[in-house]
Amino acid sequence: MTLMQYAKTRYIVDRINLSDSAAEQILINVRCFEASLEAPLQIEEIKPEHIRKMMKDVIKLGRSARTANNKRSTVLTLLRSAAAAGLCQIPPKVERAEEPKRKPKAWTPSEVDMILTGVGRIQWPEGWSAEDTRALLLTIYDTSHRIGALLKADKSQLDRNGRLHMHAEQTKQKSDTIHTLHPETLEAHLARPRTKSDRLFAWPKSQRRLYEFLRRLLIALNLPATRRDLFHKFRRTSYTLVFATSGADAASNHAGHATNLQRNYLDIDLARSIRGEKSPIDLMPRPAA
Repeated sequence: MTLMQYAKTRYIVDRINLSDSAAEQILINVRCFEASLEAPLQIEEIKPEHIRKMMKDVIKLGRSARTANNKRSTVLTLLRSAAAAGLCQIPPKVERAEEPKRKPKAWTPSEVDMILTGVGRIQWPEGWSAEDTRALLLTIYDTSHRIGALLKADKSQLDRNGRLHMHAEQTKQKSDTIHTLHPETLEAHLARPRTKSDRLFAWPKSQRRLYEFLRRLLIALNLPATRRDLFHKFRRTSYTLVFATSGADAASNHAGHATNLQRNYLDIDLARSIRGEKSPIDLMPRPAA
């Protein structure tokens, strides 16, 4: 049995709570691994050097060390599962690729305003409007929800009091959350064209295409448009603003984090700016004449 056969017929099938998107990512990572092999291998034939070669191939193609590590993690998880089923030996350790430590960056409120004002600068696909985009981005700004979760929400989850109820099954943290949306965000929802869909945000194409359209918008506005500047940056923005105004615990609760994830989400420069704090460089004494 190959790793792909095991993933499709055993691992994915046996996990009741595995989402479709998570299952698809597993298959993508396994395809990447098997494409790096010189010849098809059975599970019990896979060795650490095969996994290391995949990681090197991924990085040579210009992908990040983080991407290589994610694919490594998938392969090792599947091998450990197969070992528990008696199909192979427990896989030995395979070192992670060293990842550059990136400083989290968020949008400033003025940049968010520029984006919200400019949502009509590009042509959106049929069945979606600039007003839909504005309401979606404001909802992330208010809640720090992941885009995948919001695309699963139904209209009924936004109640008449302006509270957005997200079900545990829709969120990565697997817990119910309630956020009260700002009146401006509620007005944005009311300004959207009406649709027959029960979805709160009835994006008509694949989620991947939504990232593509957001990147087009950012480019049209002459704003950064790398993979770190897409929907997750709005999530970091929401987290950072709550941190700056209400503290670390409130920011974690707001974003649905079970642990403190400042190192991944907090734009410290923006937080200091919102708080009116001076930066270390402002506090340093200058050389005297």
